[in-house]
Amino acid sequence: ARVRLRHLLESQSFIIEETVNEYAREPSYVVGGDVRAGRVWYEMPLGSQPLPTRAIEVDLSRRLGTAAQVSWGDDLLLVGVERPSPPVDLLTLMQQYRVPASGALTAVLGLDAMGLPVQLDMSQSGHMLLLGGAAADRQALLQAAAVSLALTHQPGQIQFLVIQNGGGGWPSDFLTPDYLLRPVVQTTDEAVHALGAVARRMAHMPVGGRRGARLVIIIDQIEPLLAAQRSKALKPLINLLAAAGLTLLISAQRTQNDFLFYAGDCWGTRIVGRVADACEAETAVGWPQSGAENLPESGAFLLVRSGARSARYFQAAAVDQYDLSFLAGRWGGEQWRARVILPHHGRFPPFPPQTTPRKTRSPAVFAPRALD
Repeated sequence: ARVRLRHLLESQSFIIEETVNEYAREPSYVVGGDVRAGRVWYEMPLGSQPLPTRAIEVDLSRRLGTAAQVSWGDDLLLVGVERPSPPVDLLTLMQQYRVPASGALTAVLGLDAMGLPVQLDMSQSGHMLLLGGAAADRQALLQAAAVSLALTHQPGQIQFLVIQNGGGGWPSDFLTPDYLLRPVVQTTDEAVHALGAVARRMAHMPVGGRRGARLVIIIDQIEPLLAAQRSKALKPLINLLAAAGLTLLISAQRTQNDFLFYAGDCWGTRIVGRVADACEAETAVGWPQSGAENLPESGAFLLVRSGARSARYFQAAAVDQYDLSFLAGRWGGEQWRARVILPHHGRFPPFPPQTTPRKTRSPAVFAPRALD
């Protein structure tokens, strides 16, 4: 927790310095601050320089991915940054419960109503279908599953193919390249090519030779792929359903589409978020009166095992963007760089070049209670 907090303070300080120095006559650095449960305050000595605080607030909120407040106090520019946290923090959950077991091909998904971790064993037969709920919640759940697997396995044990079809975007380096068959796929043409290549490789591989790294194929929002490349995408997807040595994690907004029709009962696990009505809930879960239409819109899901007649309610775990960059830096063995993974979701242009050498900066001093 201390290392993660130190990373958050350093990365946000970097972004704040770059942003404020674009407006200041003379460069300044973050020299200290205060950390509270829901907000971090950063202090920058800028004397009496006239600065457009409102413009800085807007720019910082955009770059930091959370609300920022700028004010003056004793010749210091005070920058307050909201510190939101997910209902279930993945890294805290894994550390507190020591899950998954070392070497187990298991993803951590969240906490159930009894406060117990919910896990998904990738070594079991069947694939995972994620239906309903908000697109951002489905994406966060898929990211958490991938991160939890990567934290407990080496690249030689597990590999990922990530296909992202909807808006929002995945951070391009939320996993280091040695975990990915290719960079996160963002276009339908590239998705069809990647799926076809994997399907051909799996089809020509001898059954006895299917050893080595487990392949996890993540498709976030399958509908845009089917809408743009229906005939080209269906064939490799259907072939991959029967392939050994891989697991499909597929999310969909609707409970019915062409691929789900062909897939039939190939799903070992269904995870269902809030759907429109009781009819869709029955289709998604497999039996009536599941209550999926009444789930809260805050990352709540039902986990349904194949053949089961009961569902397990859980709150999905999530990893925020700063923790994703923190993990990517540790996996890559390099110092994290703010301009690589932020701004969030690729919605904003890259940061401008840094004009002042950062090495002249003295370490910031935050209040002692910051790390308590």
